[in-house]
Amino acid sequence: MTKFLKSIVLWLMVLGLSTWLGCLVSTLRADYAGITQLRQDLDGLKEARAANRVVEKLRWQNEELAQLRESNQELHRLRQEIQRLREAEAKRKRELVQGEEEQLQKLRQDNQRVREENLQLERAPETIQAEQTLDVNRLKQIAKAFRLYAEVNPGQSPGNFNELKFYTPAEVFQALEPGRYEILAVSGAADIAEPDKTPLLRSKAKDKQNLRAYLFADGHLEMKSEE
Repeated sequence: MTKFLKSIVLWLMVLGLSTWLGCLVSTLRADYAGITQLRQDLDGLKEARAANRVVEKLRWQNEELAQLRESNQELHRLRQEIQRLREAEAKRKRELVQGEEEQLQKLRQDNQRVREENLQLERAPETIQAEQTLDVNRLKQIAKAFRLYAEVNPGQSPGNFNELKFYTPAEVFQALEPGRYEILAVSGAADIAEPDKTPLLRSKAKDKQNLRAYLFADGHLEMKSEE
C-alpha cells in the first residue's frame, strides 16, 4: 500500500473516530440534559409530594374539624333535649302536686260534707227515735230475761249480764249488746219497796237528746233526761 493510501485510510479513521466521539459527546450531553431534567422533575415531585402531604394534613384537619362541629351540634342538641326533659319533668311534678292538692282539697271537702251529713243524720229526729226504740226493744228483751231469772231464782236478781244468757236465746242475747247497759239494782224483787220508781238497769251512754233508757223493777220503761 502506498503512503498516500495509508494517509487516506488514517484520515478516514480519524474522521470516523471524530464523528463517533462527536456522537458520543452529543449522546452524553443529551443524557446529561435528561438526567438534569429528571433531577429537576424529581425535585419538583418531592415538592409536589410535600405539598400533597400538606394538603392531606389539611384535609384530615378539615375532616376532624367537621366531625368536631357535628359532635358539638349533637352535644348542643342533647343539652337542649335534656333541658326540655327537665322542664317537662318539673312541669309534670308541678301538675302532680297541684293535682294532688286539688284532690286532697276535694277529699277534705267531701269528708267534711259526709261528716256534716252524718251529723245531721245522727241528730235527725228519725234517727234519735230509731235509737230510742232500739234501746226500748232491747230493754224489753232484758226485762223478759229478768222475769225468767226471778221465776227460777225466787227473791234474787242477776248480778251481771252473763247470768242472763241462759234465760235468753243465744242469737237474741248477742243482739242485745249487753255492754251498752249497766245493772243498777241487784237486790231481790221482794226487797224493792217501790218497784215503779226503782230502776233495775239503764243504758250507759246518753243519746243525742241527753236521754237514757231505764228499766224499772215493775217492768215499765222510761227515757229520762239527765243533766
